[in-house]
Amino acid sequence: MAELEQRYADRPVRFLHITPGENAVQALDFQKHYRSSATYLLDHTYAVETAYRATSWPTDILVDAEGNIAGRWQSILEEQDRAAAVRLLDELLPKAGGGPPRGAVCVGDRCILPPPGHFFEMQPTMTADEHGRLHLVFVRDRAGVGELYHQRLTGDTWSEPEAIGRSPADDYAPYLCRDAKDGVRLVWCSNRAAGGRYDVYTQRFDGNEWSAEEAVTQPDDDAAHPRVVFDASGNLWVTYYRWVPWGPGRSRDREVYVRYHDGSSWSEETQISPTDVPRYEDHADPSIAADAAGSVWVTWSWDTHPKAESWAFAPTFGPALFARQLRAGRPPSRLEMVGVRAPTLQAAMNNATFAFLPEVLCREDRPWFAFEMHTIRGDHACGVTSYDPAQGFHAPAMLGANGGFVCSPRLIEDRRKNLWALWSAPVGKKQRYAIHAARLDDAGRWDKPRVVWSEPDADLRWPVGGFDADNNLWVAAVRVTPGNCVVAVHK
Repeated sequence: MAELEQRYADRPVRFLHITPGENAVQALDFQKHYRSSATYLLDHTYAVETAYRATSWPTDILVDAEGNIAGRWQSILEEQDRAAAVRLLDELLPKAGGGPPRGAVCVGDRCILPPPGHFFEMQPTMTADEHGRLHLVFVRDRAGVGELYHQRLTGDTWSEPEAIGRSPADDYAPYLCRDAKDGVRLVWCSNRAAGGRYDVYTQRFDGNEWSAEEAVTQPDDDAAHPRVVFDASGNLWVTYYRWVPWGPGRSRDREVYVRYHDGSSWSEETQISPTDVPRYEDHADPSIAADAAGSVWVTWSWDTHPKAESWAFAPTFGPALFARQLRAGRPPSRLEMVGVRAPTLQAAMNNATFAFLPEVLCREDRPWFAFEMHTIRGDHACGVTSYDPAQGFHAPAMLGANGGFVCSPRLIEDRRKNLWALWSAPVGKKQRYAIHAARLDDAGRWDKPRVVWSEPDADLRWPVGGFDADNNLWVAAVRVTPGNCVVAVHK
């Protein structure tokens, strides 16, 4: 696709890519990895996929200068199909010039991308340091090149955004956690390596300044979606997925890995996604958390897996969630399917349900998991479950069920150690996305979800949250309005 985009960059045609579901995060990873300049359209409600289910819905679309569809195809083009597409497009588009201006493609009164010269903001991440001071990092993107910005909360006032080390490279996918010593720890992806490959980097903020950056990965292909945590012994753990080459010029498989730093050196990279399955399967979007006993838990989404003789999981044909427990110096635990021991959740994880974009948080020695749940019947919920060695996975709470498409669930603890779930979902006649929250009470039951932040003329997406020293909840989200995306904060 990227080759075709570059070949016809001066022709009166624009490339659009349709991706189903609430997966702007994954779509951005694909766009970075394939060096794509296409405009990505998100089929949030699966309406396009449903309409074209019988005849292969279009993944990629070509639009001419008048907005007409000039061509479409379903999936990755093989060599013979690409050659045929080139012959056809050369015939249809012999001249350069014309077409909608780049960076300002609009449908009706809604701009798909901001105008040239503008920036948009995305991917907020928030955490508190050891003193309860909240820190926020996000990406400010100009024409496909991201730069990281940092803000701190003092009282009720956030500092002005400050750039974290200025670099001409494309930096994105930041994630914060509390540092084991003091301050906060950051991981992110950047293409500053030789050859423009995306690697994972880390650095620490000690309360006054940022340390020098350090590379975590040096793979033979792009790495993405990093997450970081410190275990009870002070070891620094980083998980991520990376693309694995299939051969010259081809890269499709994604696998999940971890490394840890024991204070003196990095461990070897360990693949924790299974190796005894077909390589075309996707393992992506990991999350990591540390328990009180010195272990860490990693969960991730695994797309379309058949039944294998080496483990007893039922096959699925959509994303499902898996997890492993790890400890420094030991091999990973057995593979766990999140929910496989609970009949109600196993039923929810069958072929009719998609579960993805997981989040894990440990309370003492028990990991809790939150995730998006979508069914082909149109049911949606923020799913939350927990695991203990004696009882396995508990039946899930389905928060905000059927209240609309669920976006990016998060788990956070307040200063009193209460567990909260946070997510975005549409509300009202306009179906604007708003931020929802629910708290787990002392009896182990979830409160009725409530809207904690909404705006009448904007969508609030991809939320993160934290509690300040006075136990006030602060939420950061991407405020989406026609032609603009900015990171906003709400108390």
